[in-house]
Amino acid sequence: MGIIKNYKKVISQYAKFDGRATRKEYWYFALANILIALSLYTIWVILKPNSKFLDDNPLTIVYTILTFVPSLAVSVRRLHDTNKSGWWMLLCFIPVIDLLLLLMFCGTSDVTSNKYGPIDDDNIKSKDEEIHL
Repeated sequence: MGIIKNYKKVISQYAKFDGRATRKEYWYFALANILIALSLYTIWVILKPNSKFLDDNPLTIVYTILTFVPSLAVSVRRLHDTNKSGWWMLLCFIPVIDLLLLLMFCGTSDVTSNKYGPIDDDNIKSKDEEIHL
């Protein structure tokens, strides 16, 4: 599944906190968010050339607000895929310790059904496609 198709899939599951998300699904969505945010920032700089990097950019602010829930949902589903509770997301509020959360997002998927759900067809098909870190 390509980055655009994956992005649409995650957005279509806007507030789905149950189930699982593969490493590929999570990181493609993160990459798409970064690229869109950078594009919106670039558009803002073109429209308002005297703006500073940390200037209030309404384009990226609105985009961030609109994608907050889908980002949180796919993050929780990613943790579920590694057989961890979504409550681990609270680590993002603890400086330095939040790096542990990043390692969890990079972790391999649980290859069998777990308490958060069965491994679905997308997980099985994408297993060979995933990037191994």
